Amino acid sequence: MSEKLALHTFGGWRIERDRETDTAVGSRKVEALFVYLAITARPHPRELLAELLWDDRSQKVAMSNLRRVLTGLRQHFGDYVTITRETAVLQPNTNLW
Repeated sequence: MSEKLALHTFGGWRIERDRETDTAVGSRKVEALFVYLAITARPHPRELLAELLWDDRSQKVAMSNLRRVLTGLRQHFGDYVTITRETAVLQPNTNLW
């Protein structure tokens, strides 16, 4: 993938794809999960992600919430993430800044 993806988190959320700004990402949880996957650069089990984002909810509710967030992640960043039944990870070939 040759498209450059610039992720800005200070001073408000902003992402640039080949210098074109994209701010319509959906929910703050989608943003948070994308940033987390970008920073850690490794696969994460869905259960861990659900607990990380909704530690105050039951596992059933957290997993349901995570499914919705993963759907949003696929809609906005499908070319950059791999989501399986077990894990989510940022593509290793992502040209990320």
